[in-house]
Amino acid sequence: MATTTELEPLQIESIPAQPSPLRNEVTSIEGGVRDDCKITFKCNTRLFVILLSIQSPVDSVEGSYLKRLKDPLESGDEEKSEQIFEELIDLLAGLCQPVFRKFAAIAPGSTHSRPTLYNLLYLEVLQLRLNTTKGTAMLYLQDGPQMSTPNSFRNKNLKLPIFKPSEIEILDILKGDTVFKALIQGSVICAKVIGYQNSTKSILREISLMQRISEARMDPRLRTPTLLGLISSEDDSGLILGLLMDYIESGPLVSDLFSLEIDLIPRIRRETWAKQISDDLGRLHKIGLVWGDAKAGNIIIDKESNPWIIDFGGGYTDNWVDANSADSVMGDLQGLRQILKFLQLPDQYYQTYSGP
Repeated sequence: MATTTELEPLQIESIPAQPSPLRNEVTSIEGGVRDDCKITFKCNTRLFVILLSIQSPVDSVEGSYLKRLKDPLESGDEEKSEQIFEELIDLLAGLCQPVFRKFAAIAPGSTHSRPTLYNLLYLEVLQLRLNTTKGTAMLYLQDGPQMSTPNSFRNKNLKLPIFKPSEIEILDILKGDTVFKALIQGSVICAKVIGYQNSTKSILREISLMQRISEARMDPRLRTPTLLGLISSEDDSGLILGLLMDYIESGPLVSDLFSLEIDLIPRIRRETWAKQISDDLGRLHKIGLVWGDAKAGNIIIDKESNPWIIDFGGGYTDNWVDANSADSVMGDLQGLRQILKFLQLPDQYYQTYSGP
């Protein structure tokens, strides 16, 4: 294994050619101005962290990218920095293909049992470095493999059933690497984890609000998921990785309101949804709870064509809720108006809201 000071180029010449590139995705981008830039790719069950050192010569490939990124990152020019990062990611994704095949390829014809949440959260990580050698950009193995550790928080005496990731079978990935349709003890549920996000604030807020909804013994007509339990770390450290809640079986067309072709939905159905959503939001506000991040994408239409309010992590989304109204009743009402607008209904339907 190479060290950070004595790097050896990866030996990939003997790897057979593949007809198509292995699928991969960028999971995080860090640094790039005062710190080394690190871009993390995920391919199958492994993470590849590629480092561009700020000590790189300016005339090197990696140095030139860092130089180009400096001004837009410092000035907050998101459009320009995204353009440069996209170009850099395209370069790295191409250079990584032989590495992906060497370390992350799945053998042809191999069969795998249904994965558990452990398989998706605890991934092997390889550290790589981009270095220009004789004018050519090359990847060097710097460190690895090591086992990644997902973010977590300390259990603050939450009195809920607790399950380990290895006990939770994955049926489908619903949202990135954080929300899953899962099976536990024969029941289909929804698992939501912090994953590799930097903050635990969102999931702590969601657990707190869902607990308060349950304790309030609200109107049974309220359509929000029920908190079923917590996901612990695989060891017995007492750390919590996420939560378990009801899985809402969506209709045959799409899962969320925003994905529907609204023009094809009869007006009477849209009017019914408007009243149901408004009434449920009113029920939440009456017990002092704020939905947060109110938008059509956070409403699930179930198989019986009823809307469910989901995602109590808070925050806001541009064009739905203003930043200065995030996590407030005012923000919820602004989001509700935008949802009614999305449903192509006039403001008069806003009056069905029975708020505090």
